[in-house]
Amino acid sequence: MDAQQPSSGTGVAPPSFAIGMFVLLVGLIVNPLLIAPLGGAIALIAAVGWIRRGNQADVATEEPPSLEPVAATEERYSRSRLLERATLALGGLVGLG
Repeated sequence: MDAQQPSSGTGVAPPSFAIGMFVLLVGLIVNPLLIAPLGGAIALIAAVGWIRRGNQADVATEEPPSLEPVAATEERYSRSRLLERATLALGGLVGLG
């Protein structure tokens, strides 16, 4: 059996932070005395958890740099193709607005 490598996922903190900020902003409009502090607390707790987990992940995944160049297995796009797709995407966004 192969040894399992640690997961590189970010966890639950970033989505929790986003939800907390959303609740905070909605709370400012709906009920600033009840809902806004709840959203602020959720965002603050999630931010602290995100920062603490980020510090632990940096220490755990530190590896010495390899001397061999890494072979690119992914398909690379030319600059013109990138600009073409970016232009189409921006045009689509403008069309939606």
